[in-house]
Amino acid sequence: MALLNLTKIRITLQVQIPPHFLERHLPASPSSVGAALAQQVDTYQQEQQLGYYPALEFFQRMQAQGDSIHPVEVDALDTAHNIAWLAGNSVREEIMLHLRDVFSYLEFESLQCLAFTMPSVRPQHAEAHKHLSAHYTPIVFRCSVMVSEFYKLKEASQKALLEQDMEGAARKKVLRHLAPIFASVAITSATRV
Repeated sequence: MALLNLTKIRITLQVQIPPHFLERHLPASPSSVGAALAQQVDTYQQEQQLGYYPALEFFQRMQAQGDSIHPVEVDALDTAHNIAWLAGNSVREEIMLHLRDVFSYLEFESLQCLAFTMPSVRPQHAEAHKHLSAHYTPIVFRCSVMVSEFYKLKEASQKALLEQDMEGAARKKVLRHLAPIFASVAITSATRV
């Protein structure tokens, strides 16, 4: 007798959207916004002698608290936020479109634009401005999705064998279907739940 089994897998991935996703919707390119933000944050870092570059979220909090000092232009932050919002919606839409037929269940758990996180580059780095500009360009996203798959077993003893590599199979399916769509796709984790 054949048995039907359901496996849930949480997949965390990082995707970078290609420039053509946003070209027709934006007046400014994301890379020019990233470069402008990098210049302003670098100036702030030098003035304050921080030894690190703050996350854009730090400057958003300063702005939200009504701080009279705006080391980063409010318009530049708003533009980055708007680009990230549009790009995030595109990422969500493309992942849903290309993976919903692959898995029996697909749900987004989180979506985060990495431009607003703490940059890993330090001011002492030789190409700090180049890396900072790339980091502040709002086109790279980390997302976590929950997927599930049904599969048939001829015998209950097969379950352990098949479940051993369900994460690997899910990784391959995600990469196969998303790699042609995005500029880059990296799966950081895939764990059975």
